[in-house]
Amino acid sequence: MSAVCRRQDAIVLRPMQVQDFPAVLQVQQHCYPPSLIESRDALASRHRLSPDAADTLFIHDLALHPDARGHGLGPRLVQTVLGQGRRRGLRQARLVAVQGAARYWRRFGYQACARDDYTRRTYGEGAVGMQRPL
Repeated sequence: MSAVCRRQDAIVLRPMQVQDFPAVLQVQQHCYPPSLIESRDALASRHRLSPDAADTLFIHDLALHPDARGHGLGPRLVQTVLGQGRRRGLRQARLVAVQGAARYWRRFGYQACARDDYTRRTYGEGAVGMQRPL
């Protein structure tokens, strides 16, 4: 999901497109430490795989450029994507909370899952796997 500013006061939510990759990568630079920044190839791989048949919605990233914060865009993005998952008949939503974000995700009904070695190895010691029904 990408947010596009068409005018200063209007934010349009739409699916991410290949031409959005440079902007998405730039937002990562503003929001994450170097160890969590992904390459363009990793982003492209996830984008290609996203339409596959599944029963789970996985939110890989929610990052807002500092200039976009304070406008309620984060909750709007989350509610939009959860609604899309429900309309597609998906049963659950999952994510990995990093940088202490588990508290934020609890606001949307996410709860911690059993902690696994893959999550710790991949995302760091403080990462929390979370899920919620749709």
